[in-house]
Amino acid sequence: MSIFKRTVSPDSISRALTVLLLALIAIVVIFAIFLFTEETPIGNRVSYGWFVEYLFEVFSAFGTVGLSMGVTSSLHNFGKVLIILLMFAGRVGLLTLAFAMARPKSKGEIVYREEEVLVG
Repeated sequence: MSIFKRTVSPDSISRALTVLLLALIAIVVIFAIFLFTEETPIGNRVSYGWFVEYLFEVFSAFGTVGLSMGVTSSLHNFGKVLIILLMFAGRVGLLTLAFAMARPKSKGEIVYREEEVLVG
């Protein structure tokens, strides 16, 4: 594929799509956990929307932008841990975390690069 007079390798495209898919899955899963585990506030925040506040917190944590709507302090400890993990995943990168958690390759025979030597 070529974009702006440059060729993009299929490997780069597949890595970008993998990162996008992993990010969306992480955001949706953490947000769903928030919806089921955190208490829905009653009172003046009903008109503002706790749904939007939690969604903003999740996206802000993943993007590590440092913005908040003030919900973080009212989260339970489990919710705070989820926010911390999401911040870490957003900062380090999901593909890096996936490679780090993947099973290491079995140690095998060491193969050195072949070199042509001038003789004579």
